[in-house]
Amino acid sequence: MERKATHTNAIAGLTLGILSLVTIWFSKILAIILSIAGIVLSLKGRSEPGGKSMATAGLICSIIGLALSLLSILWTMIFVIGFIDGVNSLWRW
Repeated sequence: MERKATHTNAIAGLTLGILSLVTIWFSKILAIILSIAGIVLSLKGRSEPGGKSMATAGLICSIIGLALSLLSILWTMIFVIGFIDGVNSLWRW
């Protein structure tokens, strides 16, 4: 019986994509790093024969994780700038 080859890039890409979605709640920078690594490994996994669906799922999870991380950082920056603006307007009175 012939054993099927494991697709390590596809598996790693999917794992990193899922981890990037989970780590958004704890560390945005770590989530961005995991997302980028997941995208790279998923693209490598898609070029390998077999395992294409797992690599595609990893690519989708990684892209969603990257987008949510960047949006979260942008929202935080807007909130902090608005808060600082509000504090500055109180000191002008």
